[in-house]
Amino acid sequence: MSDYEFYKDRSKKILSEKRFIHSVNVSVASEKLAVRYEADVDKAKIAGLLHDICKEMNEETLTKLLSEADFEIFNAFKGYPLKLYHGPAGAVYLQKEFGIDDKEILNAVCFHTTGHANMTTMEKIVFVADYISEERPFDNLSELQALALKNIDLVVLKKCETTIEKFKGTTIPVHPYTLDTYNDIKRPATKSQ
Repeated sequence: MSDYEFYKDRSKKILSEKRFIHSVNVSVASEKLAVRYEADVDKAKIAGLLHDICKEMNEETLTKLLSEADFEIFNAFKGYPLKLYHGPAGAVYLQKEFGIDDKEILNAVCFHTTGHANMTTMEKIVFVADYISEERPFDNLSELQALALKNIDLVVLKKCETTIEKFKGTTIPVHPYTLDTYNDIKRPATKSQ
């Protein structure tokens, strides 16, 4: 059994059917993007598959896992909405429970919701794959999927813009890492125009 099949079997036992289907779809999208951007396909498939491994865990478990994260990560996420915890908590969980110590996989899982400045190709792949996975209800999904294969940075920007717009006018702050991601990608695009 390959590592991927092993992780797929384990995650199927942890996640709800809906979350598992989403995770498999993100893995498929990650694989396509990894081929296109010449990243490690096996790592992309695994990171995509496991990106939401902690998504359905309760507040107590997520908070405990987050408290075991790197100090900088812990401080960056503490106090923000609980739904953001599952990325960094997932990275901790994958180290502890799955024995994964590959930094590319762990960082892609950690930052798949917020992003951060200077994202690696692998981090962008999972960040975007989560946004364009097959079951997403966007009217323009096929256009986003095609765009991701042409210019991944434009879809990173689109995901950030969607998040920023979603929280505009609410009391929920946009995570600074998402703003950093947006500004980091936007800056070179602006310079080249």
